Amino acid sequence: MRRTFTLFLVFFLSPFASFSQVGEGVGGGAVFFSNCEVLVESYPEQQSEGEFLVGPLTFEVAESSGRRRGVDRPTLCQSGFHPVFIVNVALLYDVSAIPAVGSNGEVKRLLAQFLEEAELAFERSLINVRFQPVFIGLAPESFRSSGNISDDIWRIRNNLDIQNLRNIYKADIVGFWSGWRKAGTPVGSAFTYLRSSCGFFGGVILPGKSDPWVFLHEIGHPFGMGHNPESNPEYKYTEYGMFASGHWIDGVFATAMTYASVCPSGCPLIRYYSNPDVYYLGFPTGVPEDRDNSRVGRIAGPIVSGYRGDGPEFVCVEDETPEP
Repeated sequence: MRRTFTLFLVFFLSPFASFSQVGEGVGGGAVFFSNCEVLVESYPEQQSEGEFLVGPLTFEVAESSGRRRGVDRPTLCQSGFHPVFIVNVALLYDVSAIPAVGSNGEVKRLLAQFLEEAELAFERSLINVRFQPVFIGLAPESFRSSGNISDDIWRIRNNLDIQNLRNIYKADIVGFWSGWRKAGTPVGSAFTYLRSSCGFFGGVILPGKSDPWVFLHEIGHPFGMGHNPESNPEYKYTEYGMFASGHWIDGVFATAMTYASVCPSGCPLIRYYSNPDVYYLGFPTGVPEDRDNSRVGRIAGPIVSGYRGDGPEFVCVEDETPEP
């Protein structure tokens, strides 16, 4: 029998402030310090990253010994239950996405499907986060894609109409999707592990393509997830990046944050985030203390869930009893 209890956890934060101000949060067994301008990630169709900024970003984690099915257990729920954090998501698109998919309704359906796929990937990777779509629709008329999603991410953050929409719907993170891009520009981009005025990711819906890979990749970045170490060695030198990496086994698989081009023999992308406690075809999908994006997601869950609203929202879900 599974029972749930809806609770709210309030972080002790400095007030939501300007883009450049350092934010601070405490709760759920983690202490978080971040500057919103830390990292910008792009998904350039298996090509090299472009500019990669490394700034002050710190985790101080007090992980509980009470762990079941790979879920870190902050002391928020009674014994036998663990918290699952609810992240409110707004998904916007501009008119260029409509002909790429077929109709306005089809764009909404496709983005909702992508979000469901992301939630399933989080769940199978043992990340205690669930997504709640609070708005799926056209972006305000004041915003149109420039054809470069990396530039658009910054413009979205600065658009007052989008900021107002985000606040009205209390969207913890905001995704934007376009139907076109200029030659040589990425198909996806995101801020990595964000704070009050941030929390944005986005991509391009290419005509004839309805797979969720860019979406799964980019939505991982706001939770602090990194690429495979070979693609971004600088990430290892951030204070929490020691385990924020994707994983791959040549000829077998590459997890969602990995650039599959790293595999000499080719790697099929799988809808998992790296986790050494989760197996695929008999192989662990991560490496302890080295390639464990699921751990980053569990740490970041209460932070991301609290970007908007009165604080992180979570439900207490009964632990599953291991089979004998």
